[in-house]
Amino acid sequence: MYTKSKRVKSAGKMELTADVILNTPSGVTILDVKGSVTSENVKEYQPSKTTILAASNLLESYGFTVVSITKTGLIIKGEKNLFEKKFSMVLTRTGERVMGQSGEYFRSDRAPKIPADLAQHVKAIILPEPPTFFP
Repeated sequence: MYTKSKRVKSAGKMELTADVILNTPSGVTILDVKGSVTSENVKEYQPSKTTILAASNLLESYGFTVVSITKTGLIIKGEKNLFEKKFSMVLTRTGERVMGQSGEYFRSDRAPKIPADLAQHVKAIILPEPPTFFP
C-alpha cells in the first residue's frame, strides 16, 4: 500500500491523503462489486448522509481534514504521524519515478486498522499507490 505525500511548506511536515470507503445501508460497498455499477444499482453502494456526517466528524476530531465527499466515501488528509497513530501502521518513505518525474510515496507495513469508534461507519482506508504504466 502506498500513499503519495507532499511537503507542507509552513511546518516542513509530510501531509498524506487517503480514500475512506464508507459502510452502506445495504452492507455492500464499492469494494464488493462483482459486476458493473449502473444507474439502476448505484444507490446500493452509496453511504447514507448520517454515515457521511458521523465519519466526517470522527475523522476531524482525530485531526484529519475531510478534503472531499465522494459517491462512496471521503478523501482525507493529515500528517504522516497522525495516519500512523490512528490507523496502527508504520509508513516508510520511498522514492518513485512516474513518467520521468520523481515523487515521494509512503508504503505501509500493513493494512490500516480502523479504530473501533470509526469502524461502524468505515469499511476501509485506502492509501493510493503510484500509477503503473505499461509500454
